[in-house]
Amino acid sequence: MAIDRSEVERILSSVAGSYTKRWLEGNFYDWVFATDPGKWLKNLDPPIKYAIEAGLYLSAARFIRPSGDSSAIGSYALDILSDAAPEIAKRIINGESPHTPAPEPPPLSAQDTELLRRWLSETTVAERRAFLDHLAEQIGDQESEDKTETGFDEALKGTTERMRQRRLERANRKGAANAGSSE
Repeated sequence: MAIDRSEVERILSSVAGSYTKRWLEGNFYDWVFATDPGKWLKNLDPPIKYAIEAGLYLSAARFIRPSGDSSAIGSYALDILSDAAPEIAKRIINGESPHTPAPEPPPLSAQDTELLRRWLSETTVAERRAFLDHLAEQIGDQESEDKTETGFDEALKGTTERMRQRRLERANRKGAANAGSSE
């Protein structure tokens, strides 16, 4: 079974288009959105971003359409250009390139590290779980700015104090129960 020349050109055009789109995504588009104009676009208000997105798609629908050119070069160009609008819109809407790594969290200070080490050695697994549950609840409630004002050490101290109080109350109840059963 012989493949004719036009079929080979169509296949090669498609493969070349796929490689080019991948290269553009990881290099060119990322580079463009790392420039000041690209950063400006990523920081626009959402309604403006969506209007730009609609404009990109409308432009693509109007101007990037199959012409009578069915050559390998024409197919290749159409493939690349039709992918540009969604790639550009994705970066504008998402604000970050999918290839941008998440920023590293700031390191803990020596004082915070010591406080955390001490807290871990003084609390039980159940108390740590309770603290993490409490912390998750606080993060969920962070819509009020006053909750974010407390520092790491204050959050640990407050939670550790509440846990110690609960542990003392449990011990007192247990002691009272044991004293009552020995009579």
